[in-house]
Amino acid sequence: MWRNRIIFIILWILSVVGISWFGGPISYGFFLLLTSVPVVSWVYLLFVFLTYRIYQEIGTKNPVANHKIPYFITLQNEMPVLFASIRVRFYSSFSDIEGITDDYEYELSPKSGIKLETDLICKYRGEYEVGIKRIILTDFFKLFRLSFRNPEPLRVIVKPNLVSVDTLKSGLLAEEYLRESRKSATRPDVISRDYIPGDSMKKINWKATASSDKLLVRREEGEEKRGILLIPDTCRHSEDEHEYIPVENRILELVLAVSLYYVKQGIPVKLLALQKNNELLYTTVDSESGFEKYYSTVADIFFDDRFTAEELAVQVAGTGVAAEESNAVVVLGSDEPSSAKLLNFLESSGLSVNTYVADPDSSLEESV
Repeated sequence: MWRNRIIFIILWILSVVGISWFGGPISYGFFLLLTSVPVVSWVYLLFVFLTYRIYQEIGTKNPVANHKIPYFITLQNEMPVLFASIRVRFYSSFSDIEGITDDYEYELSPKSGIKLETDLICKYRGEYEVGIKRIILTDFFKLFRLSFRNPEPLRVIVKPNLVSVDTLKSGLLAEEYLRESRKSATRPDVISRDYIPGDSMKKINWKATASSDKLLVRREEGEEKRGILLIPDTCRHSEDEHEYIPVENRILELVLAVSLYYVKQGIPVKLLALQKNNELLYTTVDSESGFEKYYSTVADIFFDDRFTAEELAVQVAGTGVAAEESNAVVVLGSDEPSSAKLLNFLESSGLSVNTYVADPDSSLEESV
């Protein structure tokens, strides 16, 4: 483009020299012709801008991170005029489009169109824009370029990827759980558990309470067995979506991978997460058949900068759930000192705690 501009400027200067030195209809005609070129080019660009049509769509309403989904683009020229050059630039921070580059220049004949079919991959869980980001129009003479943001961006809500892993760095928790289960089967006093506000007074085991100096209630037959307490950090640690989206994606990937691993081992998972209005989300999964519902709940987890680790510790302490378990997994978005209060509370409650810190720069397999 710069080469064309330089050539045009040189020609225009020569036309000025021509009318200054020689005059005559030819010199003036050449000068007027060159002077009108920029005006014609901008009028043409404005015409294309007002009449071009571009459409895009994806083949699913529920995309999943790192899964290919069909992606379609249609460029349409409904006018009896050639569209000399149309280029599109794509969002690339959070998604990839296969087989289409930003450098390709499309030329549309009058009353014609181009349809492109390919695949789009969303890299992260979250809500963000994908597909066409900018549209670039160029005139016939390659002198001017009109670049503008796509007025109809494609916004998607992407669900987290579910990865099954065979081993965990925290795999010792499974061994501890199984060992504790065997002990529990041989001890008559394990029919009691700590009192939780809301339990019926009729369930209190007064004999066990007297010997332990704290309220204990009888476990009823069929009551949920002990499992892994899983606590994700739902605090948003940045205002920049390029920072928080990859971290939040990795947090939920870790939650799902760890949950699926323990469920496959026959170990129930109890998830506690701070959510809207600082209320505690409490959900459980104890079988693979129930994992689909659990996945949907995890996929919808909400992140906010108000959901601090300190508030999470207060909320978890208020439930009494920690007193029922012996093992906990905590998934953090960062290793900030503020998470110490939560970890200290869990450890002081007698739980064996394993901690993950979400690292979007490493693979999930390396993280777990």
